[in-house]
Amino acid sequence: MSRTLPDVARYLPGTDLATVVREHLAASDAVRVLGEPEAWDVAEERGLRPARLRWVTPEGWEIECQAYFNVTHERGRLLHLEGPWASGCTFRADGYLLDTELLDTAAVVLENLRYTVEQMRLRREGWDWPKWYGEDDPEDI
Repeated sequence: MSRTLPDVARYLPGTDLATVVREHLAASDAVRVLGEPEAWDVAEERGLRPARLRWVTPEGWEIECQAYFNVTHERGRLLHLEGPWASGCTFRADGYLLDTELLDTAAVVLENLRYTVEQMRLRREGWDWPKWYGEDDPEDI
């Protein structure tokens, strides 16, 4: 059974944006793998309304995701908010960037961050660990 991830949408002023982000988080299944994110909220910042989500895994990997809503005004009046858009990244415990998720729907970014951590934990044969861990390939030396 395949899941359908929510897409970005337009919301009226007064919509509980934290609930919208929570729906994207739930749809991504990230909580199952990453646990609940550290405390987060949705705050206004330069015309955007970002929600910063952050996790630290038992392995010491840090996962960060910033979801935000575009704000559309007309003659100083708030018309609607669109989102949540997001970007994210996964860092190794020593700060090495393991993966980056560029701008997309929050649910898609969160699902991809979840998938990255799942794959790292599985350490399946054939997985390109030198790439992930930044080690030099012996053939390149």
